Amino acid sequence: PLRRSILRKAQGMGPDAKKIAELLDKKMQVIMTLRTGKTRMILFLVSIFLFPAFLSSTKNAQDVGLSELLEAVSNRIESYPELNSWEAMSVSKITRMDKNWQPEKVTVVKKIVRVKDKNREEEVLEAQESEKGVTKDIKEKYIQESRERRQKAKEREEKRKQKGQSDDEEEGMQLTMADLIPFKEEKRAHYEFVKLEDCMIEALPVYVLEARAKRKSPRYWEGRYYISKNNFDLLKIDLMPSKNPRLVKEMRMEIEFSVVEDHLVMKRTKMKVHGGMVVKNVRMVVEEDYSQHRIL
Repeated sequence: PLRRSILRKAQGMGPDAKKIAELLDKKMQVIMTLRTGKTRMILFLVSIFLFPAFLSSTKNAQDVGLSELLEAVSNRIESYPELNSWEAMSVSKITRMDKNWQPEKVTVVKKIVRVKDKNREEEVLEAQESEKGVTKDIKEKYIQESRERRQKAKEREEKRKQKGQSDDEEEGMQLTMADLIPFKEEKRAHYEFVKLEDCMIEALPVYVLEARAKRKSPRYWEGRYYISKNNFDLLKIDLMPSKNPRLVKEMRMEIEFSVVEDHLVMKRTKMKVHGGMVVKNVRMVVEEDYSQHRIL
């Protein structure tokens, strides 16, 4: 019973404490095989009295203050090599919703995403659209519409630059990953951070940080950041713009990350958007899962 109690106590204190508890458990099993009752009792008591000290030192090593945590996360993010060229398999799901946020039309696209020197290309493998119980192949239509959207976006960006508009303006706003992960010292100056209660993600203990923009703008996103307690890797973000862009009523973004060949890569993204005018509203959820990452 004592062995089981020790292991249960260590479960909630992170992997280091769990390893110590498992090691102690093995030692206890060896001790119980000793023939001499007195020796067995002495070693047993020594192990039991040392265990709380091990747990305490492990727990204290994991408990860090807000300033130390921000600095540790910043250093960890800075340690990732710049991700300029990469490739991954992607499955995206675009769901158009009705006014009650029930699915009206679902588009599922399987593609290979290649980014070379930050320029994104997509090789569409499959594209299907489902509406009112009918599913059809829309691969060629999707490729053509994607090409047109990229061209229009490029033209808008060129017009914005010609007009001398700043990136902070609502129209033509171009966000980067650095805008969504503001842990560099110059970025942190625009936010107030709060350390929330720790939690678990996929059985991993994590720190939770909440960021609030000091100045409300579509440029500044705010929300929660989930940080691995083991190595300060960024595992997940859950954000909304501190001020919605023009014609947008609601916008929320979730991104899950993983580390591949020492690079921080996106594992899954989810965007929820509600926008439009009085006459016409658009409600949409866009999800994208990445796998088979390859750094080029």
